[in-house]
Amino acid sequence: MLSDDLSWFLELAETEHVGDAAAVLGVPQSTLSRRLGRLEHRIGTTLFDRHGRSLALNSRGQVLRRRIRAAVTQLDLGESEVRRLLDPETGLVRFDFMHSLGTWLAPLVIHRFVRDHPRAEIRLHQGIGTELLERVIADESDVALCSPQPTGEGLAWREVLRQPLALCVPVDHPLAGRTAVRLSEAAGERFISTPTGLNSRDLLEKVARDEGLALSRIPI
Repeated sequence: MLSDDLSWFLELAETEHVGDAAAVLGVPQSTLSRRLGRLEHRIGTTLFDRHGRSLALNSRGQVLRRRIRAAVTQLDLGESEVRRLLDPETGLVRFDFMHSLGTWLAPLVIHRFVRDHPRAEIRLHQGIGTELLERVIADESDVALCSPQPTGEGLAWREVLRQPLALCVPVDHPLAGRTAVRLSEAAGERFISTPTGLNSRDLLEKVARDEGLALSRIPI
């Protein structure tokens, strides 16, 4: 990381001797001298006062050392935090799910995961399927429970279960008591569905198209 690129200056500022610092860093003295020369050239001033082979960190070098030390500390902390987030036992899992799964399937999945990974942090988000897919693609979520199967590239998908699509009718309806119904058998019936834009509505419209039907909205 960048902290490795800056650490040589901190070592040189500590020892104030090119040979000693080069030995600790495991690089030739000439390499370390060139690094210092390039750094001073870029900044436009010297950072050490030369006394023969010895160096003395001047006031400008002290300012830079303080800032570099703070930057290295922050970079190391950032690296440690990222590693913690990637740790399946203590890291962060961003878990998304559709509203319709929030009362039964999502809690079951969360319960089992927490049971096996009690120290992990879980961040939850509910939404419609298309939104959840967009969040995964944008790296705003790690995994999402949604439907139908995504068709875009860059997404892995696994079927968890199949949920039947049900038709609810009055007890005296001709289709009552049936264990399976084709949507075409309900053609011409007025029924209530979820609003346009939700995945369940998209699925219903797909089934209708497959049956050669067209859904139309009737004002209430």
